[in-house]
Amino acid sequence: MKKMMLLTVIPMVLCGCKKQNQSNDAYKNLSYIVPTGAPSIAMAEFAPLEGFETTTDPSTIVPLLAKGQYDVAVLPTNVGATAMNVKNVAYKILCTITFGNLFIGATGKDSDGLMGPDDYIVSFQQGAVPDKIFHYVYGTELDSALHYVNGAQDAAKCLKTGKNLADEGADVDYVLLAEPALTKVLETTPSASVYANLQELYNTKSNGLMLTQASVLVKNTLSDEVIKESLLPTLQESINQMINNADTISSKMTKVENPETIFGVEPTYAVKTMKEGNKMGIGCKLASDIKNDINKFLEIFGVSPITNENIA
Repeated sequence: MKKMMLLTVIPMVLCGCKKQNQSNDAYKNLSYIVPTGAPSIAMAEFAPLEGFETTTDPSTIVPLLAKGQYDVAVLPTNVGATAMNVKNVAYKILCTITFGNLFIGATGKDSDGLMGPDDYIVSFQQGAVPDKIFHYVYGTELDSALHYVNGAQDAAKCLKTGKNLADEGADVDYVLLAEPALTKVLETTPSASVYANLQELYNTKSNGLMLTQASVLVKNTLSDEVIKESLLPTLQESINQMINNADTISSKMTKVENPETIFGVEPTYAVKTMKEGNKMGIGCKLASDIKNDINKFLEIFGVSPITNENIA
């Protein structure tokens, strides 16, 4: 049964003790740690491997990388850059694989249909990626309207019910939510709708740059041959398959038992969000090709820019 690293479980050390064969199959001998959600779906090709694990909390990954416990890790790009620049983890950034899946949903309760400081806006992960991107786009003028809930699941409930039960059942006008959770709510809640696509707003405000949300880090000790001739082409091919034929997402995800647990997403909704315009923002672009985009993203978080020495 495929392993998943829960918040209260310390995973077994997967130190890559298997001898790597220098072939196109070398990626099969590597160990992986990936957050659930869109990043894990982007990495679905590797999910059946013995060394593949997912976690519900990306913040638990960096301490494991400090000990060199995984060959490959996916992290929010700002977290990965901080780990390299400040904590000196022995990894480099290879590529970005998710480019934003954040949207504002409307409950239908706002009489004028225009989000403003007099409305009730629900958000989550205060100070983390969703919150930072919201503030980059909208500034601070809506801060008086913001109300934070514990996590994405609670935010989804607010959009579905139009109420924040954690705040005495207050009426909710707008909700910051990520895909594919948004699609699931919209499918069952006719009164809800999409108010704004934060990726489009980010792109406009940054003069055409991409929102480089989550990236792949590789251990410094991995050879260029393993990275560039095995891991990277396998990842690129798999992601291209998912983009070109959304149904392949389901076939990849269902190669493991309990895919909803491993990926944190039901395969049907992962497929649906891809068919509706790749709303999870899955892709694969080399860090060396999008360094400016990455560094703009890092600037929002007050993180030092990456240099060529940080790039695999």
